[in-house]
Amino acid sequence: TLSAFSSVSAAPARNQLILTAGTAANTTISTSNYDTEQRAVILSSPLRSWHVVPAGKNVFVETAPSDDAGFLYAILENGELRKIIGNIRGLMAVARNDGAYLAVSSADGGGVRLSVFTPDGMAAGNSPVATFAEKCAWFPGKTPLLACGVPRSVAGASVEAWFMGLQSFNDGVWIVNPVQETATFVRNLENEAGRPIDIIDPQVSPDGKYFLFKNKNDLSFWSLDLTR
Repeated sequence: TLSAFSSVSAAPARNQLILTAGTAANTTISTSNYDTEQRAVILSSPLRSWHVVPAGKNVFVETAPSDDAGFLYAILENGELRKIIGNIRGLMAVARNDGAYLAVSSADGGGVRLSVFTPDGMAAGNSPVATFAEKCAWFPGKTPLLACGVPRSVAGASVEAWFMGLQSFNDGVWIVNPVQETATFVRNLENEAGRPIDIIDPQVSPDGKYFLFKNKNDLSFWSLDLTR
């Protein structure tokens, strides 16, 4: 059966895909098993702006990133929502694959902050460099490390303006240990690419050797060797 979904997220720890479908009336979030393709609705809400954040065996949803206050919820097995963190302007969240940590950023026009939380909402540390969570990707392995695109300046940063293409950043690459609250500079991308790079859709390769991303300015694909 062919179905239309607004987003599909992989949740390998659950052996499932998380499917989001929106209508004029509501948003439905459902799971689809890899093997049996059996589907089950886990949330139906009159709000249309949910963004799914799979985290290990957990499924979180956040309100669509905006300059207004955002919230992050866990979807419980009975379909109810449990608030993890909230009332954070410009909230964005990126979960580690095993669900042990959530990188969460905020932006209020006066600055950007990147922090890390456990799945129950406990603060676990702060990044010493400022960037949006969606510019970061978790490394594989037990040590909590992030590879992040970090703008030279986040003055006047607006989540909405960035998503709408009205604001752009010139990123360098840093490796961040948010629990130890340390960061190591890796590379100035503009020097090597010959043009500013505004990182989106970042990933770290399974062996931890490469940082993969797109340049939001022209949607070109890039790979950075982290071992050099």
